[in-house]
Amino acid sequence: MGNKPFHYCIPSSMLSELKSTKCVQCEFNISKDDIIAVGIRKIPDSENCTLYIEYICSQCEYREIILNRKGRYSPNELCYILLEEMREKRNIERSMQNRSKPKGKMTNKEISEFLKFLEGTSSHEDFLKYIGFNSTGHDQTEPQDPPSKDNES
Repeated sequence: MGNKPFHYCIPSSMLSELKSTKCVQCEFNISKDDIIAVGIRKIPDSENCTLYIEYICSQCEYREIILNRKGRYSPNELCYILLEEMREKRNIERSMQNRSKPKGKMTNKEISEFLKFLEGTSSHEDFLKYIGFNSTGHDQTEPQDPPSKDNES
């Protein structure tokens, strides 16, 4: 996980539940920064398990475990849920990173070359070939060089 905060791996449903949680000792609001452990606990008299969070209150230093009462899963289901949560968070991060990067920015030289090509071309098909489409309309892997102008003086 690199340099992600510890609470990054906790499902968002549990984190939102934590927002309304108060320390049982001093009634101070617990935050995600108070979390010191995350784990899986077997539910008594069941083959299912659930997630738990352990925290230390930042106000009174009381240590407590909170079970996720809503989720009762088989170990395989729980692992799948956690993996899906991590994948979703990673996808959101990638999406946000991609938004900040300019895409397809042409250099001034590329713009000049393209404008010269457009001035010299006589057909729409030449343009399509230049940008990577062949006459059948299928995308080519590499854009084509503009047609040679050797016969012109």
